Amino acid sequence: MGGLDKIAKGLNDTSTAIRHYSNMEIECSSKLYEEMKLVSLESIASESESNSDDNLKLLKTVQARVTGSHT
Repeated sequence: MGGLDKIAKGLNDTSTAIRHYSNMEIECSSKLYEEMKLVSLESIASESESNSDDNLKLLKTVQARVTGSHT
């Protein structure tokens, strides 16, 4: 039974570690999403008048992916 107990403990430890890292991933993703919402496309575009159409398209794509919309 000693071997089975070690396996069970290892599986339990692994499960705990996975839950911990999953929670950290969710927390980091939420923080990143909140930070990205603070950066508006208009404020980025107005900082530089030399933005090309390609840069604006890229910014719109990034903003759409961050907000989850696909317009």
